[in-house]
Amino acid sequence: MSDELHVFEVRVDFRYELEEVRTQFMGRAKRELGGFYPAKHGKATVTLLFVRNGTHVELSRKLAPISEKVTSIDNYWVSYAPRSAVALHSADPYVHWLRTAWEKA
Repeated sequence: MSDELHVFEVRVDFRYELEEVRTQFMGRAKRELGGFYPAKHGKATVTLLFVRNGTHVELSRKLAPISEKVTSIDNYWVSYAPRSAVALHSADPYVHWLRTAWEKA
């Protein structure tokens, strides 16, 4: 495992609307994976940013037990986050939290 910090983007799609599953998933993710930045969300999806060492594959393996316990998860993707982003609206949470995450890394 590398000591270098990376920013990972984790997108989670749920079978139900986010409001119905947010507490169960977010609480478990925070307890089992540590802190994260809540970057984006939609009706039934959330994207979180993690600052940590290791690889996207290692983080994905840590997500697997959560997806077994939180049965409302339909699918998830783990990737290295881009260094920057722009959005239609200047006050966009994803752009803000992405910048913040990379500053921490």
